[in-house]
Amino acid sequence: MKLSAALCALACALGTASCGLPGSGCRYADTPGTAVILSIGPAPGGTNACPRDPVAVLFRFSPTNSTQAPIDRSISIGDGKHPPRAWVESSGLTVGSAHPAIRSDSVAGACSPLVIKLTDVDYGAANDACF
Repeated sequence: MKLSAALCALACALGTASCGLPGSGCRYADTPGTAVILSIGPAPGGTNACPRDPVAVLFRFSPTNSTQAPIDRSISIGDGKHPPRAWVESSGLTVGSAHPAIRSDSVAGACSPLVIKLTDVDYGAANDACF
C-alpha cells in the first residue's frame, strides 16, 4: 500500500494525475477547455525553478462548454517549479499556441484546490529535462 501511495503522490506532483493520497478523499470535477500560451520569459530570480534555463510560461485557460470565466495561470512542474526552456520548446509551447487542457476543481478532500493540465504535453519529460 505504501508503494501505491508513493506512486499516486508522484503522479500528482508530475501533473499526470488528479488524485489524492489514500484516505484523503480527494475528488475533482473536470472541465475540458483550451489553454493558449500568452507569454514565455525568464523565470523570476529567487523562485522555485529548474536549474537548467528555467522559464515562466503564462497561459489562459478557457472552458469549452461552461459558464466558468477564463483564467490565467503559469505552467509548473514537479513541486511547482518553472520548467526548463528546452522542454517548453520541444513541447511546442510557443506564444499564441493553443493546447487541449483539463481544469480540475477540488470538490472533496484535502487537495490542491485547482489544477490545470495541458493534455498534449509530457510532464514527465519536463521533470527529466529539469535536472
